[in-house]
Amino acid sequence: MVHSLAPAAHAQDTARGDDLSATTVFGWGNIIPGERWAPITVYLTAGDKPASGVIIVEFPQDTTQSARITAPFAATPNRTTPITVVAALSERCNQADITIITDDRRARRLRYSDTGLGNTIRMPGVLPPTQGVVLVVGRPSLPDAAREWPQFAATGVAGEEEPHVLEPGWGHLVIARADAGSLPPIPAAYDGLAAMVVDGDAALGIDPRILESVHQWVLGGGRLIIVADRPGDLWRAWLPPGVRSFVADDPPGVHPLPAEVAESIRRFAADLASPAGAVERIQAERRTRIQQQHYTPPGRSTVQPSTSKLPGPAETLAMRPLRLSQAARATGWRLAWALPGDGSAGALAEGPAGFGHITVLGLEPIRSTVVVSSRAAGAPWRDALTPAIADFLEGGWAEGHAYYGPQSRPQAAINSALESMATVPSIGGWVIIAFGAGLLLLVLLVGPVDYLVLRRLQAGQHWWLSSLAWIGLACAAAYAAPALIRTHPTQVSRLSVVDHLCDAPARPPGPDALTRATAITSVYAGESGVITPQTDPASWWRGVSAILHWYGRDPPRGLAPTFQGAAGGTAGSQRGNPLLPFAMPLWTFRGFLDQSHPALSLAARIRVTGEGDGAECRAFVTGLPEGCTVDAAQVRIGERRFTMDTPLTTRTDPATGVPIPILPSVPVGTLERGAWEATLPQRSDADTLWSPAPTPQPYTYLAAGYTPGIALSLAGPDRRTPAIERMLATGRYALILLQVRNCPPEPRIDRPAHYQHT
Repeated sequence: MVHSLAPAAHAQDTARGDDLSATTVFGWGNIIPGERWAPITVYLTAGDKPASGVIIVEFPQDTTQSARITAPFAATPNRTTPITVVAALSERCNQADITIITDDRRARRLRYSDTGLGNTIRMPGVLPPTQGVVLVVGRPSLPDAAREWPQFAATGVAGEEEPHVLEPGWGHLVIARADAGSLPPIPAAYDGLAAMVVDGDAALGIDPRILESVHQWVLGGGRLIIVADRPGDLWRAWLPPGVRSFVADDPPGVHPLPAEVAESIRRFAADLASPAGAVERIQAERRTRIQQQHYTPPGRSTVQPSTSKLPGPAETLAMRPLRLSQAARATGWRLAWALPGDGSAGALAEGPAGFGHITVLGLEPIRSTVVVSSRAAGAPWRDALTPAIADFLEGGWAEGHAYYGPQSRPQAAINSALESMATVPSIGGWVIIAFGAGLLLLVLLVGPVDYLVLRRLQAGQHWWLSSLAWIGLACAAAYAAPALIRTHPTQVSRLSVVDHLCDAPARPPGPDALTRATAITSVYAGESGVITPQTDPASWWRGVSAILHWYGRDPPRGLAPTFQGAAGGTAGSQRGNPLLPFAMPLWTFRGFLDQSHPALSLAARIRVTGEGDGAECRAFVTGLPEGCTVDAAQVRIGERRFTMDTPLTTRTDPATGVPIPILPSVPVGTLERGAWEATLPQRSDADTLWSPAPTPQPYTYLAAGYTPGIALSLAGPDRRTPAIERMLATGRYALILLQVRNCPPEPRIDRPAHYQHT
């Protein structure tokens, strides 16, 4: 059941000692986004002396490995100190251990489970990735307005019901609350939010590190809605520095209610009175979009009309008129909720900021009716949220049902990526022959050889000793054989998705502030031992596997240890979660996902010649790694596509017989000393190579094949794509898509290995 939650009180999960006690809050008031980074806040209360040490958080990460996150802490005497540990919990996570170890080697442990039985504390459930968490900071009325959305959206558990008054995506939103002062000063902690709604005045007295974290989250793909209806300019502090000049404003005053807001309230009232008509309207609006979505629309259902009436729209209300600069309009910003009689001002301004999205509201929707009504306020609130979370509403909430169980689009992309990288070498049929020959030799030694040799030596009474020796020798050979007959060294394969904004009015200070990367790394162990990776200390790592769901209460045997703290060096106090040395047995396979801000100096330019189908685009890109190869490329300018992609081939999966598409590595264009150029013809046919990962359909195979576009559905790129599309639609930007193979190894490990990096 999809629900809207009020702010949860601190859970009474306390470990007490003589001078240190701890209380834990998971996620946002115990609302935990699934498969995304979210905060785990440990509130430490010290005694008369300060305390310091480390906090260790352990939980099952995926089907193959558990996470162990270590973070340092320092607690002030006689005060409660919040310590934030950022973790990505799986929706199937059913247990977690939090261990507090002080510098004097004293340890305290909090054990959580989904049952709360025995010596464990009840752990809040983790939301599936198909539910979006919207965090409300301060006084906005959204939690009250959204309380009835699940009912109005009629989202059935099995997706069998048709939405009656609202589209189904609205029923998949969960509302959480937080105070501005309690927000974590770590950008990665906000990764699990579908959007954040803040009161503009909540910036008063807030820690500058919190504001900087929110800015970095927005620029990397976050969605921020600011309610700026009160006097003063405090609300501008929520805007990243590069976009603060985008929105101009007049002093707040009493103005007529915008016609768009009034019409939204009247339309919602009509839908409540006649839900059958609402169904037809919603279906008509969705019909043209469903063809572009990769999910199956639900069936129909009957809806009873509402007997309660909504209050009518107010004639006037207190609000702040907003205006846009030319730079904002050029980047794709727009005004809505136009003020009557003033076409250049509106009560809503929204547009991209870096790879994210920002909406500024000049009015509080709860005041838009003659009588205060949270139900009626839901109509303008939905209009305000729609631009920011449009991708979620139009399919991001949909859950596919693949062969191994339900999964979201990011998990489907992980499945395909790991399957494409899992080129584990075969040991060959000769090993089976050698194994059989060894068994035959052991039988001969224990039987005829022992009999003949011991009889000749007249020592038949010692047959048990010779048999034990032969069996021990065979066991030693079996133990040593895998290390001696391995057919391939350790393999490290990596798939990186790097989004780089070459130029924009919203560029903040720093050469690579608008570069974001998400990568999947797989490791195949050619020998047993501890692997020490060399990772970026400011990157965020977690384990992933090709099958998300597991059943059972025993945690996976593999361990993915990370250390969460200040990165240091050029990253300064920026936090990271780099991967620490981890053990891998022989012939095992592990997968990891990481997010980072790589330092790149890319530049690009394009030139289009010709018209119509005969048009061509000459593209130039500099700053690529030397020695690599571009084997797929596309340039998009508005609706025009210029591409020269290598035709796909297929291979048959040996386990299922399913044909899987493969993109051969055939160079496109020329690349010398990091400078790539190519002439790409315009194509009007459907392009599937760069299409995002589809939502898995029932009973489909785990891996539907890998193409470059599937990687765009990974966690991170999926949040950045809408802003890229928004800027592309302005006609002032071009999008260059490249698949680059043979990139430099990353990360490196401390043993001989074969590296692949795309």
